[in-house]
Amino acid sequence: MRATHCRVWCLTYAAHSNALTLASFANLPCALALLDRLPFACDIVFATQGPHFCTNIDLSSLGSITTSSSVDCVASSELLRCRILALQAVVFVVERCRKPVVAAIHDACIGSRVDLDAACDIWCYDEGAFFVVKEVDLALAVDLGSLQCLLAIIGYGNTVNMALTGRRVAAAEAKSTIHDFLAITGSSSQF
Repeated sequence: MRATHCRVWCLTYAAHSNALTLASFANLPCALALLDRLPFACDIVFATQGPHFCTNIDLSSLGSITTSSSVDCVASSELLRCRILALQAVVFVVERCRKPVVAAIHDACIGSRVDLDAACDIWCYDEGAFFVVKEVDLALAVDLGSLQCLLAIIGYGNTVNMALTGRRVAAAEAKSTIHDFLAITGSSSQF
């Protein structure tokens, strides 16, 4: 019998509630590409340590995305567009991974982390988990891919509701709105 192994990509930025940094966005495609090629890795699990699963993108890192030394508005806009496309590409790397990608979610799953998790194949979350597409409260466009992925998972009305209101969706409500998607609830100690 051949041994198979689960590979865990663990975000450990607990001091900042596991907010995603630009470094984590940069490292994820390389890590997934490597794990995708390993024949003994049977699946990939996104997990975190600390009190929250993830509380959005680290806002201090957004400043480096939007700043440009160019005085040319067109060049600055094009640079920003390219940087956003690079972040979006990370979400699609998760979606295209040949191995099953599992999101082991506990407590808060907010903003850009919803983008990444929407691209996962399976969500495992505890009863205390909640999901928020928070960009509307920050006057940001939801543009990393969650809207496209969430449409298939929770339907048009629920996706629009989350995106336009920034409403907190509890685990029980999330489970009742998921369409044709595998979501498992349980104690966080099971994950």
